[in-house]
Amino acid sequence: MSKEIITQNRVEQGSLDSKCHKSPLASTRRKKRFYQRAVSGVTAGKHRNEFIAFLTLTSSLESPADITHSWEKLKKRIRRRYGNFEYIWVRERTQSGLVHMHILFRGPYIPQDWISKNWEEIHKAKIVYVEAVWDTGKAIRYMMKYLSKEMEGRFGYSWKWIFKGAAQVWKWLCRALRYEMKEIIKIWEKLIIEIPPEGIRWGRIWELVGYG
Repeated sequence: MSKEIITQNRVEQGSLDSKCHKSPLASTRRKKRFYQRAVSGVTAGKHRNEFIAFLTLTSSLESPADITHSWEKLKKRIRRRYGNFEYIWVRERTQSGLVHMHILFRGPYIPQDWISKNWEEIHKAKIVYVEAVWDTGKAIRYMMKYLSKEMEGRFGYSWKWIFKGAAQVWKWLCRALRYEMKEIIKIWEKLIIEIPPEGIRWGRIWELVGYG
Protein backbone atom coordinates (compact mmCIF):
# COMPACT_ATOMS: atom_id res chain seq x y z
CA MET A 1 0.00 0.00 0.00
CA SER A 2 1.36 3.40 -0.96
CA LYS A 3 2.33 5.61 1.95
CA GLU A 4 0.66 8.64 0.45
CA ILE A 5 -2.35 10.73 1.35
CA ILE A 6 -4.61 11.79 -1.51
CA THR A 7 -7.46 14.25 -1.13
CA GLN A 8 -10.13 15.54 -3.51
CA ASN A 9 -11.77 18.04 -1.97
CA ARG A 10 -2.40 35.99 -0.56
CA VAL A 11 0.07 33.22 0.44
CA GLU A 12 2.80 34.34 2.82
CA GLN A 13 5.98 32.40 2.26
CA GLY A 14 6.83 30.05 5.12
CA SER A 15 3.93 31.17 7.31
CA LEU A 16 0.61 29.68 8.40
CA ASP A 17 -0.81 33.10 9.20
CA SER A 18 -4.57 32.96 9.69
CA LYS A 19 -5.01 35.51 6.88
CA CYS A 20 -4.71 32.58 4.48
CA HIS A 21 -8.29 31.67 5.38
CA LYS A 22 -9.50 35.02 4.05
CA SER A 23 -7.53 34.91 0.81
CA PRO A 24 -9.45 34.53 -2.49
CA LEU A 25 -6.99 31.77 -3.33
CA ALA A 26 -8.13 29.84 -0.29
CA SER A 27 -11.85 30.21 -0.97
CA THR A 28 -12.57 26.49 -1.00
CA ARG A 29 -11.99 23.76 1.56
CA ARG A 30 -9.73 21.95 -0.85
CA LYS A 31 -7.51 24.99 -1.30
CA LYS A 32 -7.38 25.59 2.44
CA ARG A 33 -6.30 22.00 3.04
CA PHE A 34 -3.70 22.20 0.30
CA TYR A 35 -2.35 25.51 1.58
CA GLN A 36 -2.05 24.21 5.14
CA ARG A 37 -0.30 21.00 4.05
CA ALA A 38 1.99 22.71 1.54
CA VAL A 39 3.21 25.47 3.84
CA SER A 40 3.62 23.06 6.76
CA GLY A 41 5.86 20.77 4.71
CA VAL A 42 7.91 23.68 3.41
CA THR A 43 8.34 25.06 6.94
CA ALA A 44 9.51 21.67 8.21
CA GLY A 45 11.98 21.36 5.34
CA LYS A 46 13.44 24.82 5.85
CA HIS A 47 13.95 24.12 9.54
CA ARG A 48 15.92 20.99 8.59
CA ASN A 49 17.86 22.88 5.89
CA GLU A 50 16.54 20.54 3.19
CA PHE A 51 16.74 21.25 -0.52
CA ILE A 52 13.32 22.23 -1.95
CA ALA A 53 12.53 21.93 -5.65
CA PHE A 54 9.65 22.00 -8.11
CA LEU A 55 9.06 19.21 -10.61
CA THR A 56 6.61 18.97 -13.51
CA LEU A 57 5.93 15.61 -15.17
CA THR A 58 4.14 15.66 -18.51
CA SER A 59 2.22 13.08 -20.56
CA SER A 60 2.25 12.23 -24.25
CA LEU A 61 -0.26 10.59 -26.59
CA GLU A 62 1.51 7.28 -25.93
CA SER A 63 1.40 7.60 -22.13
CA PRO A 64 -0.59 5.19 -19.92
CA ALA A 65 -3.96 6.57 -18.85
CA ASP A 66 -3.15 6.53 -15.13
CA ILE A 67 -0.37 9.03 -14.44
CA THR A 68 -0.63 8.35 -10.69
CA HIS A 69 0.43 4.73 -11.24
CA SER A 70 3.43 5.94 -13.25
CA TRP A 71 4.27 8.41 -10.49
CA GLU A 72 4.31 5.57 -7.95
CA LYS A 73 6.95 3.80 -10.03
CA LEU A 74 9.06 6.92 -10.49
CA LYS A 75 9.15 7.87 -6.82
CA LYS A 76 10.27 4.34 -5.91
CA ARG A 77 13.18 4.71 -8.33
CA ILE A 78 14.01 8.13 -6.89
CA ARG A 79 14.10 6.81 -3.33
CA ARG A 80 16.18 3.78 -4.27
CA ARG A 81 18.78 5.97 -5.95
CA TYR A 82 18.67 9.22 -3.99
CA GLY A 83 17.22 8.37 -0.58
CA ASN A 84 14.93 10.78 1.28
CA PHE A 85 12.21 12.23 -0.95
CA GLU A 86 9.08 13.88 0.48
CA TYR A 87 6.55 15.76 -1.61
CA ILE A 88 3.15 17.28 -2.26
CA TRP A 89 1.54 17.18 -5.72
CA VAL A 90 -1.38 18.41 -7.80
CA ARG A 91 -2.66 17.14 -11.14
CA GLU A 92 -3.51 19.22 -14.19
CA ARG A 93 -5.60 18.21 -17.19
CA THR A 94 -4.46 20.28 -20.16
CA GLN A 95 -6.68 21.57 -22.97
CA SER A 96 -5.44 18.70 -25.12
CA GLY A 97 -6.75 16.24 -22.53
CA LEU A 98 -3.33 15.10 -21.31
CA VAL A 99 -2.67 14.97 -17.57
CA HIS A 100 0.42 16.54 -16.01
CA MET A 101 1.67 16.46 -12.41
CA HIS A 102 3.23 19.37 -10.53
CA ILE A 103 5.28 18.36 -7.49
CA LEU A 104 6.92 20.37 -4.74
CA PHE A 105 9.51 18.17 -3.07
CA ARG A 106 12.19 18.06 -0.39
CA GLY A 107 15.26 15.92 -0.72
CA PRO A 108 18.46 15.72 -2.74
CA TYR A 109 19.18 17.44 -6.03
CA ILE A 110 17.98 15.18 -8.87
CA PRO A 111 19.37 15.81 -12.38
CA GLN A 112 16.74 16.63 -14.98
CA ASP A 113 18.21 14.20 -17.51
CA TRP A 114 17.89 11.33 -15.01
CA ILE A 115 14.23 12.16 -14.35
CA SER A 116 13.54 12.55 -18.08
CA LYS A 117 15.12 9.20 -18.93
CA ASN A 118 13.24 7.33 -16.22
CA TRP A 119 9.94 9.10 -16.85
CA GLU A 120 10.14 8.22 -20.54
CA GLU A 121 10.74 4.57 -19.63
CA ILE A 122 7.80 4.55 -17.23
CA HIS A 123 5.28 6.94 -18.78
CA LYS A 124 6.36 7.29 -22.43
CA ALA A 125 6.92 11.03 -21.98
CA LYS A 126 10.39 12.55 -21.75
CA ILE A 127 9.52 16.22 -21.19
CA VAL A 128 10.02 17.12 -17.53
CA TYR A 129 10.94 20.31 -15.72
CA VAL A 130 12.81 20.53 -12.43
CA GLU A 131 14.26 23.55 -10.67
CA ALA A 132 15.26 24.69 -7.21
CA VAL A 133 12.63 26.77 -5.41
CA TRP A 134 13.62 29.99 -3.69
CA ASP A 135 10.16 31.57 -3.53
CA THR A 136 8.03 28.80 -2.07
CA GLY A 137 5.02 31.09 -1.80
CA LYS A 138 5.03 31.59 -5.56
CA ALA A 139 5.30 27.84 -6.15
CA ILE A 140 2.37 27.14 -3.81
CA ARG A 141 0.22 29.79 -5.51
CA TYR A 142 1.03 28.24 -8.87
CA MET A 143 -0.06 24.79 -7.69
CA MET A 144 -3.23 26.09 -6.04
CA LYS A 145 -4.69 27.32 -9.31
CA TYR A 146 -5.04 23.74 -10.54
CA LEU A 147 -7.29 22.87 -7.61
CA SER A 148 -10.02 24.96 -9.24
CA LYS A 149 -10.26 22.73 -12.28
CA GLU A 150 -13.19 20.33 -12.08
CA MET A 151 -11.55 17.38 -13.82
CA GLU A 152 -8.25 17.13 -11.97
CA GLY A 153 -8.62 19.14 -8.78
CA ARG A 154 -6.84 16.60 -6.60
CA PHE A 155 -3.69 16.68 -4.55
CA GLY A 156 -1.66 14.20 -2.56
CA TYR A 157 1.38 14.19 -0.31
CA SER A 158 3.77 11.74 1.29
CA TRP A 159 3.25 10.73 4.91
CA LYS A 160 6.50 12.37 5.97
CA TRP A 161 5.95 15.60 4.03
CA ILE A 162 5.01 17.06 7.43
CA PHE A 163 5.07 14.15 9.89
CA LYS A 164 3.11 10.92 10.14
CA GLY A 165 -0.35 11.61 11.52
CA ALA A 166 -0.21 15.36 10.79
CA ALA A 167 -3.75 15.57 9.41
CA GLN A 168 -5.07 13.74 12.48
CA VAL A 169 -3.25 16.14 14.82
CA TRP A 170 -4.52 19.21 12.93
CA LYS A 171 -8.13 18.03 13.24
CA TRP A 172 -7.65 17.25 16.93
CA LEU A 173 -6.18 20.70 17.59
CA CYS A 174 -9.10 22.38 15.84
CA ARG A 175 -11.58 20.54 18.04
CA ALA A 176 -9.58 20.85 21.26
CA LEU A 177 -9.07 24.60 20.83
CA ARG A 178 -12.59 25.23 19.49
CA TYR A 179 -11.30 26.48 16.13
CA GLU A 180 -9.43 29.43 17.64
CA MET A 181 -7.17 29.71 14.59
CA LYS A 182 -4.53 32.05 16.01
CA GLU A 183 -3.85 29.70 18.92
CA ILE A 184 -4.02 26.60 16.71
CA ILE A 185 -1.51 28.01 14.23
CA LYS A 186 0.82 29.13 17.03
CA ILE A 187 0.94 25.57 18.41
CA TRP A 188 1.04 23.97 14.97
CA GLU A 189 4.12 25.94 13.91
CA LYS A 190 5.93 24.61 16.98
CA LEU A 191 4.83 21.04 16.28
CA ILE A 192 5.96 20.89 12.65
CA ILE A 193 9.43 21.91 13.80
CA GLU A 194 9.63 19.73 16.92
CA ILE A 195 7.95 16.49 15.83
CA PRO A 196 10.16 14.21 13.70
CA PRO A 197 8.83 12.94 10.35
CA GLU A 198 8.44 9.45 11.82
CA GLY A 199 5.42 10.31 13.90
CA ILE A 200 3.32 11.93 16.58
CA ARG A 201 4.41 12.81 20.10
CA TRP A 202 1.11 13.23 21.93
CA GLY A 203 2.81 14.13 25.20
CA ARG A 204 4.29 17.25 23.64
CA ILE A 205 1.00 18.09 21.92
CA TRP A 206 -0.94 17.86 25.19
CA GLU A 207 1.70 19.96 26.92
CA LEU A 208 1.40 22.75 24.34
CA VAL A 209 -2.40 22.70 24.51
CA GLY A 210 -2.27 22.85 28.31
CA TYR A 211 -3.31 19.28 29.12
CA GLY A 212 0.09 18.25 30.46
